[in-house]
Amino acid sequence: MVFGVIALVAGAMGWLLLREAAHMSFTKARVLNTKDPAVLTRRDMPGFVRQRPDSPRLAAFRKCIEGIGTTDCDALFLATQVRHWVRSLQSDSRAMWCAPFGRETEDPLRLLREIREGKPGSCRRFAYLLTGAALSVGLDARIVVASAHFDGRTPPHHCMVEVWAAELGKWVLLDPSFDATFCVDGQPATLLEVYFALQKGEVDRISLFRHGTSAPYLARVEYYRQAFKHIYVACSNAIFDGYHVSLVGKKRITFLHFVDLHVPPYPERRKQFLLVSGFVSLLLAMASLLYEVSAMLP
Repeated sequence: MVFGVIALVAGAMGWLLLREAAHMSFTKARVLNTKDPAVLTRRDMPGFVRQRPDSPRLAAFRKCIEGIGTTDCDALFLATQVRHWVRSLQSDSRAMWCAPFGRETEDPLRLLREIREGKPGSCRRFAYLLTGAALSVGLDARIVVASAHFDGRTPPHHCMVEVWAAELGKWVLLDPSFDATFCVDGQPATLLEVYFALQKGEVDRISLFRHGTSAPYLARVEYYRQAFKHIYVACSNAIFDGYHVSLVGKKRITFLHFVDLHVPPYPERRKQFLLVSGFVSLLLAMASLLYEVSAMLP
């Protein structure tokens, strides 16, 4: 009986701890904090895992977008072409704009197959598809995220892409969900430039260039103002090499979270404590239950 009570209490405690961890943003990804804005703006971020250009899966995806873009145009024009293509894949029906059921994936080939099969999805799918498409035409691209809170239950959370524009010598922020490029003061802008403008309340400096898109919807700047409380940059774009968002494994995608006077560090240690404590509590519950059952057997 004693071990049965222990199993019940430990099981309930484990479930509560894991539930709390699951409600955090980036539950399955490791998050590092940085106060240095230069880390987010340089092309070669320290520790960044870059996609191998000779990847067979990258070559397979490249065949899916043959005829889109040319290598003799500038990066922004090329990025706009692939941005249009990614957005054109999904219907404009609002019924399609929701988080898909089942396991999430970062694999552009699987995402492309699912979207062509009519599986619904939202910003995350578009971001990984655009990253894959950009890499396929020779551009450098990476996933970025803006989030209102550390609590994943509180929207908005928005997944986007930065593409390296060699002609400008900087990253440029694209929103594939709404087929738009961010500009500050009329010039293509980085994630960090948009963040600083929104933090200062200078909403009128921000505009979104759509370059003749056929997509009917466009998010209001107020939506981005709410989302840009916390910004994250993925530390790998090797999504054709198997890098993915996961709790364990060698090919995990780590995210870098920007910290300044207005933003506290991401609570990575608290998340790890909740996950480890939750799993330990569940193991204790299982062990206690097995012992209780074995003691009852003749």
